[in-house]
Amino acid sequence: SGPQWNLVITKHAQLCDIYWWRNFFYIHNFYGFKEMCLTHTHQLGIDMQLFLISPLLIYLIWKWKTFGWCFLTVISVLSTLLRFVKTINRKLSPVVYFGVPISQLFDTADLSYILP
Repeated sequence: SGPQWNLVITKHAQLCDIYWWRNFFYIHNFYGFKEMCLTHTHQLGIDMQLFLISPLLIYLIWKWKTFGWCFLTVISVLSTLLRFVKTINRKLSPVVYFGVPISQLFDTADLSYILP
């Protein structure tokens, strides 16, 4: 109970009724926070996807050591640069602080944590 009950709890319960399967298959992090059931579990989807991709990266490093490490380095640098450019261009908040509009927090979360 409380003043935000309908806004927070009821809305999330409705989202979970509709989108429960996204969490079941660990793909819920590909959708925006506004349509995500259990937003606090977005990291579980990311972890599962990295777990599934990691054997490929480990194989590249094991089979072709120099190429594998170069590939991993390029992916890491590009990922960091893309997040930086997106944060600057969209004027996103790099940290969560009091006074940031909720719409900007959703945009920041969607562009920083959701989109690949």
